[in-house]
Amino acid sequence: MSIEADILDHLMADMDVAALVGDSIFSRRHPAKVPAPFIVFRRVSTLPTMSHDGPGLRGALFEVTGWAVNGTQAGELRRAIARAFDVVTTATFRSFIQNELELEATTEALARGIVDVRVWYDPSLEAIAS
Repeated sequence: MSIEADILDHLMADMDVAALVGDSIFSRRHPAKVPAPFIVFRRVSTLPTMSHDGPGLRGALFEVTGWAVNGTQAGELRRAIARAFDVVTTATFRSFIQNELELEATTEALARGIVDVRVWYDPSLEAIAS
């Protein structure tokens, strides 16, 4: 199991997120012709981290983007994503919100709500699960 799979499972299990996008949640990019609303998340960076839990944890930054048909829906998606990750501890990771923003629709892109999430996880768990 990877941290990306854990994040996908976490988002899929969140009732507020599921109410808005169902199972339209994708890692890295969405399939062509998927109608909005949907969520795409991607890892932006990963750094070794020293924390109160000791050395060896990884601090990954994920960008979680809710793509929407309008600005109102983008705001709803942003808030649901933020609630799903704000100061969360699961069996495999801990997270907090680092940044949030909303972008209006343009002629080239849908409206979107973006949440940057810092996730700490133990990379040795990925090796064990593989």
